[in-house]
Amino acid sequence: MKATIKTVLLLGVLGILLGSCFDPPEYSNTPQIEFQSVRFKEIGTNSDMDSLIITISFKDGDGDLGLSSTETTSPYHEQDFFLDKNGKLITVRTTSADLDPGDVIPPFEDPYSCLNYLYDSLFVSDQQKTAFDNTYNVIDTFRSGNMIYYTLLDTFYIEKNPNHYNITVEFLTKEGNTFKTFDWRTVYGYPTCGETFDGRFPILKEGNSHALEGTLTYGMRSNGFLPLLGSKTLKLRVTIKDRALNSSNTVESPEFTLR
Repeated sequence: MKATIKTVLLLGVLGILLGSCFDPPEYSNTPQIEFQSVRFKEIGTNSDMDSLIITISFKDGDGDLGLSSTETTSPYHEQDFFLDKNGKLITVRTTSADLDPGDVIPPFEDPYSCLNYLYDSLFVSDQQKTAFDNTYNVIDTFRSGNMIYYTLLDTFYIEKNPNHYNITVEFLTKEGNTFKTFDWRTVYGYPTCGETFDGRFPILKEGNSHALEGTLTYGMRSNGFLPLLGSKTLKLRVTIKDRALNSSNTVESPEFTLR
């Protein structure tokens, strides 16, 4: 059983466009949300996993809510890659990371390994060739247009971009009289790293800016819910972000159990 076997599913959006037929309400351009409900749907098969479904209501003054799956460039890219060159971090692919040139890579040990390291292939252009040396595993060289690229397969230091997703969901479990964060990314330890249930909901409207309000239903699917959390009392914290990167207020669910 692995926490990485999961998907995030947008189940539905009910939106109300408040436009030109009457004076729109004066909502803030920073989205405001309220928690509506949470429910657990147990299915229990590998092909059709259990679902945890939340519904929130939202209001936004200019309606700039949603991201398409193809928006992967700045400022919505997923992560930044760094290499260690002479004891300093060298940016390989970055658009928003704010690092001092003298920063050093954290030790390759738990919990940093699951949070900041990725074993994967990385394309580096010929213009960036000086960022790596013969200690890196170059497995391929290819040309695209007039540019030569090198494929590096190695363990890379990364920093996740907090603007890649527009809805974040934090899990909390009750221990005694307090709630503590349950981090899906580190629950098993390296190299079996999980993921968050943060995700994206699509663009809710196109065109001119108008106030927008409605409800958003967001489904999270996993075969790890019951094995990991079935005996625990839970809470969820939810935040959304608009296209201008304004974060909403954070809302919290009531206490609940999966069964």
